[in-house]
Amino acid sequence: MNEGVIGRIASTGQASVCSDTESDWSSIQGNELTARKDIHGFNGQPIMYQHETLGVIAQYNRIPTPEQTPEWLRIFADHIGAAIVNARAPSRKLRH
Repeated sequence: MNEGVIGRIASTGQASVCSDTESDWSSIQGNELTARKDIHGFNGQPIMYQHETLGVIAQYNRIPTPEQTPEWLRIFADHIGAAIVNARAPSRKLRH
């Protein structure tokens, strides 16, 4: 799971934001998508619930990542985490 930037986010539970791939290429290095497409920014946030990583939401930008983008993606990731847990809740009740 620790392969590439997405795997690193998933395994560590830590966000990764790169505002300009030309000046901060090392944070997303190894991702061939950035080389093929005109990628100039990256924002990846872990989808978490109670310290458990459930997944990753990532955004590749053709412009440098705007300053407010990580905050917005974090909000979406938190809501997605809550939705996943809520969707799992009925199946947990059936097992008990």
